[in-house]
Amino acid sequence: MYYLKSLVTVKDEDSLRVSYIKEENFVAIVRAEIDEAVLNSFLYEIYDQLADNNLTIEQLDRLVSDKIRQLSLPPSLDLSLGFLSKDRFFIKTIGTGVIYGVSNNQLVKIISAEKTAVGRVDSVSWYVLSFSDEDLAGVNSLVFSDYQDFANQIHNNALQLSAVFVNVSSLIEADKKSISGSNSGYYSKLFSINQTYLKFGLLVIIVLALVFSVYFGYQKRLTQKYESILSQTSSEVSNILADAEKTVLVNPESARELLAKAQQTVSLADDQLPDKYAQQISELSNQIQKKQAELFKETEAMGDEFFDFSLFESDYKAEYIGLSGNILAVVSSDNQIYTLNLDTKEKNKIASNEFKIDKVALEVRGGSLTSLYGFGKDGLFSFNQEKWEKLVDSDSQWVNIVDFAYYGRNLYLLDAGANQIFKHTPLETGYSQGLEYLTTDNLSFSDKARFAIDGSVYVVDGKKVYKFLRGASQSFAVDLPESDYSFDLIYTSVDSSNLYLVDKTNKKVYIIDKETGSLIEQKNTPLVEKAIAVFVYNQKIYLVTEDKIYTLD
Repeated sequence: MYYLKSLVTVKDEDSLRVSYIKEENFVAIVRAEIDEAVLNSFLYEIYDQLADNNLTIEQLDRLVSDKIRQLSLPPSLDLSLGFLSKDRFFIKTIGTGVIYGVSNNQLVKIISAEKTAVGRVDSVSWYVLSFSDEDLAGVNSLVFSDYQDFANQIHNNALQLSAVFVNVSSLIEADKKSISGSNSGYYSKLFSINQTYLKFGLLVIIVLALVFSVYFGYQKRLTQKYESILSQTSSEVSNILADAEKTVLVNPESARELLAKAQQTVSLADDQLPDKYAQQISELSNQIQKKQAELFKETEAMGDEFFDFSLFESDYKAEYIGLSGNILAVVSSDNQIYTLNLDTKEKNKIASNEFKIDKVALEVRGGSLTSLYGFGKDGLFSFNQEKWEKLVDSDSQWVNIVDFAYYGRNLYLLDAGANQIFKHTPLETGYSQGLEYLTTDNLSFSDKARFAIDGSVYVVDGKKVYKFLRGASQSFAVDLPESDYSFDLIYTSVDSSNLYLVDKTNKKVYIIDKETGSLIEQKNTPLVEKAIAVFVYNQKIYLVTEDKIYTLD
C-alpha cells in the first residue's frame, strides 16, 4: 500500500493567486488571476469526484475540463496535479504546469503544458509539481538523502518557487523496517511466537487509522468546500451589488437584473450548503434587499386597517370618494352616501337622491362640512339642508366623465371621451355650464385617466403624467428607476409638496416631488391592487378599497 508525503512552497505573486492540496493520494498546485477560494473549490471538487479504482487518463482529462468549464475558470490557468491509485500514479499539467521526476539526485522532466500521463509508483519515487523550468533551477543544486533531509534543504535554502515536492512511500516497507529493527532476543522470540497476532493487530491499527483519516479528512474537505462556496458567493454578491450601484442611474432595468442575479447566486449557494449556514445565507439575502431599497428608494408597507365600510351598512361597497380636510365622503355602487370624520371615525349618512350620484366632491372649513357636491348623468347637484338640489342640467358637451373635483369654489369634470376638463364656476344662483379648461390640442385620455388639483391640474393616464396651469400644458415629467410603470390613481393638495401615484400592476405607491418630478420614495404593498383611491392626511398615506380603508406605515 502506497501513500504520498508532500512538502509545499508558495512564491509570492503580484496578481496571481496560488492554491494547493495535499492528501495521502492526491496532490495539486494551481494558479490563476482569480479568487483563491474559487481555486480551492476547483481542487477539492476534482479530489471529491476522482474514482479510486479503474481510473483512466481520459476520465481524468474529462473531469478536469468539466470543472474548469463549470466554474468558468480563466483560460490562463496553470495546473500540476498527481493522483495515486493503487500502484499507479496519474499526473496532469495545464498551461505552464510542469512535473519533474527525481532520479539519482537529478531532475528529469516528465510532462508539461497540456499533457496527462500515468506510470507505476516504483518507477519514480520523487516528483516535483510546479509551474516553470526557471523556478526549479535552484532545486538541481540540492543534495539530499531522504524526505526529511530534502525538506530541511528546501527551507534552509529559502527557495522562492511555488511547488509541491512529493515522495511516494510504502506502508508495508515501513512496517517491515519497524519490526526487523529490534535486535533483542527476547523480543525476537516474542515476535516469532506471536507473529500472527502481531500482524493482525498491526492490520487492525492500520485499517482504523485509515478509516479515521478518511473520515476526518472527508469532513475537513467538506467544511473547506462549504466555506469556499460561501466565500465565493459573498464575493460575487458584493461585486454584483457594486455593478448595480454603478448602473442604476443610466440603466435602471439592468440594475434590477443584476439584483435578481445576485439573489439567484445566493439561492444557488443555499441549495449547496447545509442548514448550519442558513444564517449566513439570510444575511446575504438581506444585504441584497437593503441595496435594492437604497438604489430604488423602496420600502415594504403591509398596511393597517383603519376603517371597515361594513360599519356603514352590511355589504357596503365603496365606489368613489371625495376628500376635504378631515372629512371623507364615500359613494357606494347602489347610491348610498356617507361622510366619515377621519379624526373621530364618526359617520353620517347623507339622504338619498331621486337622481343617481356617481361621484362626490366637498368643502370643509374649520373641521366641519360646509359644501357637498355630486355628479351624475343627470347633472351636477348640491346637498343643502338634508336634501339634494340640482345645480346644472346634464351638459351636451359631456361624453365620458371619469373624475370630479372641487377647488377654489369651482367644480371640475375630467372627460375622457371629450379629452377635456370642464370647469363650472359659481353664479349668483347655481353654477355655469361647463367651460373648456384645457387649451392644449391633441390630447387623448383613456377611461383610466384621473386628476388632482392644487392650483395646477395634474392628470395621470397610464404612463403619462400631465401638468396644466390655467389650462395650458406645462413641462413636467416623472423620473423613475424603471420603465414598466402605469399609473391608476393620483393625489395631491395645496398643503403637500408631493404627488402620490398608484401603480396597481406593480403594487406600488410612488411619492414624487411636484417641482422636479424626481422620485422621493416608493412603497411596495399588495393593497394597491384593489385600491379605488389614495389620499394623505396628517402625513399618513391612506388607501381605499371597496371594503375598507388602510393606512400605510
